[in-house]
Amino acid sequence: MDPNLPSVSSNPIEHAAGVPQPRVRILVVDDNLLDVRLCQHILQRAGFEVHSVTDPRIALELMTQMPFDLLLADIYMPEMDGFELILEAKKRQSELAVLVMTGSSMVEDAIRALERGVDGLILKPFEEGHQLVSAVQHAIVESRQRKDAARLQVLRPLFSATEALNSESHLETLSRLTSHLTV
Repeated sequence: MDPNLPSVSSNPIEHAAGVPQPRVRILVVDDNLLDVRLCQHILQRAGFEVHSVTDPRIALELMTQMPFDLLLADIYMPEMDGFELILEAKKRQSELAVLVMTGSSMVEDAIRALERGVDGLILKPFEEGHQLVSAVQHAIVESRQRKDAARLQVLRPLFSATEALNSESHLETLSRLTSHLTV
């Protein structure tokens, strides 16, 4: 067991209430095979299901075959940069969480990443494996929280209407309020 890795549970991401979630599926994309293998090893040891490729075009093909919870992509790749990959990946899986990695510590990269709505950025090389695992966990939690907030916004009017109907005790008013509804 690698002492630099956090303890591993069967599922590294659990809901705040402690309810187990389905196993998290991650797609790692980097043109450097050693980086891909390192990320895959660290994340699999932490309990994630990991699919890895060195070609962004193959990554996009994989995304048409199966859903992923998180895309972990290098920013600088020769065939297609990470930002273009993110744009194309979001077209295929709009709710995909995205974490970008780079060997460059340029502030411009971080700004571009934030402008494109990524959920996190991590610098390579990783000092310790737990930094990558923590960044992945954080990106997934943040993404889920945004999705939950968006769903709540959509449901809020329905909750308000239901409350209004439930609080109405006058039958004529209730009948008038619901007359346009069809079963």
